[in-house]
Amino acid sequence: MKPEGEKLEFPAIRLTEPISVPEDEPRDWPAEKNVVLLHMALDEENMSAFKRLKGKTVEVTGRLFHSDNGNHQTSVLIFPVSISPIK
Repeated sequence: MKPEGEKLEFPAIRLTEPISVPEDEPRDWPAEKNVVLLHMALDEENMSAFKRLKGKTVEVTGRLFHSDNGNHQTSVLIFPVSISPIK
């Protein structure tokens, strides 16, 4: 929620199965368990794919990372390498 009470919208993917992400010792970030929602850090190409495929079942490959600032909306994020529809 925004301070004004409005819903905050951000690109995200809801997983069909929960995942666990190990702790990141050098940065002292804890392990995350049962993660089902990932904020997506998108470049222009992947933002285009996200918009085109929003609401559809997709396969996303990429690099997971822990939230490290107030702009991150989930505890774990993904920087996608590819977003592909599942047929």
